[in-house]
Amino acid sequence: MQLERIRIQNYKCLQDVNVEFRSPAQGEDTFFTHLLVGVNGSGKSCFLEALGLIFTRIMQGEVPGFPFVLEYRVRRGWVKVCPAGKKAPPGRKLEVTITASGKTRRLEQIPEEYLPRRIVACSSGANHLMESVLLSSPWASLASDLYDLAGQSGPDREMEMARLLELYQALDTNPRVFSIDGKTARLVAPVLFAVIPNFADHMLAESHFQLRDELLRRISSHFLPVAFSITVDETMLQRMIEERRNSPQYGLLAKLFRTEQPDGSKPLHSWMVRRPILSPELDSDREDGGRMSQTAVFCYEPWPGRENKGWLWNRRLSEEFDGDPMLLLNVLTAAYRSGILMDIQLAFHSGEEQALLGLETLSDGELMWLTRMGLVLMSRLSRSAETLFLFDEPDVHFNNEWNMDFIKTLGQCSDILGEGLHHGFVIATHSTLLLTDAYPEQINLFSAEERNGVQVDKTPVSPFAAQQDELARLLFSASAVGSYAMQRVDSLLERAHTPEEVLELIQQTGPGYQRFRLYERYHELKKEQG
Repeated sequence: MQLERIRIQNYKCLQDVNVEFRSPAQGEDTFFTHLLVGVNGSGKSCFLEALGLIFTRIMQGEVPGFPFVLEYRVRRGWVKVCPAGKKAPPGRKLEVTITASGKTRRLEQIPEEYLPRRIVACSSGANHLMESVLLSSPWASLASDLYDLAGQSGPDREMEMARLLELYQALDTNPRVFSIDGKTARLVAPVLFAVIPNFADHMLAESHFQLRDELLRRISSHFLPVAFSITVDETMLQRMIEERRNSPQYGLLAKLFRTEQPDGSKPLHSWMVRRPILSPELDSDREDGGRMSQTAVFCYEPWPGRENKGWLWNRRLSEEFDGDPMLLLNVLTAAYRSGILMDIQLAFHSGEEQALLGLETLSDGELMWLTRMGLVLMSRLSRSAETLFLFDEPDVHFNNEWNMDFIKTLGQCSDILGEGLHHGFVIATHSTLLLTDAYPEQINLFSAEERNGVQVDKTPVSPFAAQQDELARLLFSASAVGSYAMQRVDSLLERAHTPEEVLELIQQTGPGYQRFRLYERYHELKKEQG
């Protein structure tokens, strides 16, 4: 999908922000990536929140509570949506314009086929509010609407009540929105190796394995997953199943732990262990009121005919979840947020080591690389599965080499058989290295002013293939050298009286512009001495 334009008014620090999204016409190697750039506190994260909030509401046929205008394109056509005006008929909340095949229609809601398949947000900050915005607020909004409707009467009440209840259930049974942070990142890697998208289409499946291998090479050329395990609170699981009997989400979670399936088939797990839950307040050898935990273990197996390549998956889980890894991820994230999921582990070999290693042995950078790229790769379902990704500072935890390949890898993981890239990416970043892979049309420069609030402008220079230090200077008025080093260089240039004083610091200074400045001053002082 391709975002075209968004105007946001009166959302937190965004008083009146109008952003136009443009992608350069550079051929098939350019995809719909847009970078939000600015110093801390300039409104980038707030903008991502507002964008996510708008989409969660319009997917429900609702409004977010602040004025907005949103324009975007999907494969089927062009969409413009905004809140209904004061003169709109009672009950109408949205004004929707759809343009497709040369025809324009005006509607009250956006048809399903013109919405993104999913919204996926990924953040690493501890204070990030995306989870609340994307997950909690839709529940709260619908609950409020149901409460208001309960006190009303009229012929349309029952119809509207049924619609709201259907939307309410859909949040549980058919998730459209995912929010992954530093805590839930552990859930992604086990799913990445278990459920293969489009496993029935061997060409797409093998392409998936090849791309996954490329991701793993960043971590280890001999990374070999063996199995993953899920540990749940048995009592809480049973209670949740009883309370939400009609929830496919918790039904699938229960199915993962069944020792026998209703049709007599083998269980989905390889084996299961029950253990007492120990309370931290009690001695380590005492049970906590008889409560038990269940740990289900799922083994990975070779892809048929590719045993020597290390292409691993779990056939039963791929079939159970219809080749959609995001469905399994939704089950696990729901279990985590409800407190049922106590632990998840991924066991793997690395190199020639015989011992089994776990996720805790990965660095933060390695785990987040698998998480962020894995989310994109798992969303590579079909030619029409368009997803909007909202990344808040994905460069955190990555070294320069990984950031250098970040944009390229996004493109590789989202492409489907080389037919073009149909996901949209909005990325808030501080990395000038990421900017060097973007054309000026893809950059939106955020700044916060006391009088006018947040302002968004296009970049005054092209960042494409530019030098990082020049981008830091021109876009952020920042030096590429640390403040302490700059202070020493500037101070010496002001007070130095002999070339020997300058030469001493030159010998301590690395290559670059500051060393050039010192050499200039050194030669000036040599001239003055005659």
